[in-house]
Amino acid sequence: FEVFNGKIQYLDPVASPPVDIFLDNTHILASNLSNVEDTTLLPATVIATADIYEGKMNFNMRINALAIDPTYDLNAEIKNANLVKLNAFFKAYGDFDINKGILSWPLKTESISAM
Repeated sequence: FEVFNGKIQYLDPVASPPVDIFLDNTHILASNLSNVEDTTLLPATVIATADIYEGKMNFNMRINALAIDPTYDLNAEIKNANLVKLNAFFKAYGDFDINKGILSWPLKTESISAM
């Protein structure tokens, strides 16, 4: 499946302050997630990009969606997100204020099962 110009949003209107965070201009391309005859260990891919508070998010994952145990290889990165724009989230869940700052965060994780 493919998503063009999407929005992924998390709302918590009862938090104090209310939380409304989102990824905008989201593009997701997922392939080989169904019952395909593929002998490679990680036959499916999910690739996504999005805008996140003046920054960018990139997500690349290879996965075996049919494996009994989680089986994936994930690389993701947030670059240059403006933390001040996430201040309501930090106030509601961390009880602290952000006055300035930029978030850049690389992530690499994998789980490979014996299948």
